[in-house]
Amino acid sequence: MNFPLYGFTETMRGTWTPLDGSGRKTMWFRAEADASDAAGTLSRGALTLTGKMHAEGLADGVPATGRLEIQPLSRRIGYELEFTADDGRRCRFVGEKSPSLRSPLRSMTTLPGEVLDPEGKRLGTALLYFDLKNDLIPFLGTFRRGRRVPMEVEP
Repeated sequence: MNFPLYGFTETMRGTWTPLDGSGRKTMWFRAEADASDAAGTLSRGALTLTGKMHAEGLADGVPATGRLEIQPLSRRIGYELEFTADDGRRCRFVGEKSPSLRSPLRSMTTLPGEVLDPEGKRLGTALLYFDLKNDLIPFLGTFRRGRRVPMEVEP
């Protein structure tokens, strides 16, 4: 069952705080999510991600790839994006939304996460948001039938 189901493009913006003590910095990613593997999507809620990652002082709008796992029964939306930092190191952003009926807007628009080095050592923490006021209508306009090969997304 490898046929495309659906896709969309999401932008998350906020800050990350490196553990090196340099202070809070801007961070964003824009990623195209594709449910192009029907079996993976239907069994695990897995979608592929392709886009751009910016983490001030680490990566300046570099290509990023990864996965998004939507598991409503477990109240979990997990993000994992791999990217190459400006200094050539492979890094990873991992984050998780925890949808809640008590605060549906906050829980669906807030993405706490971490930035990790190639060995999984934490480089910093992140707190990203989906901007409902400015990004909801454009976000809804990106929903489409999935495609077999995701396109690269410009910021």
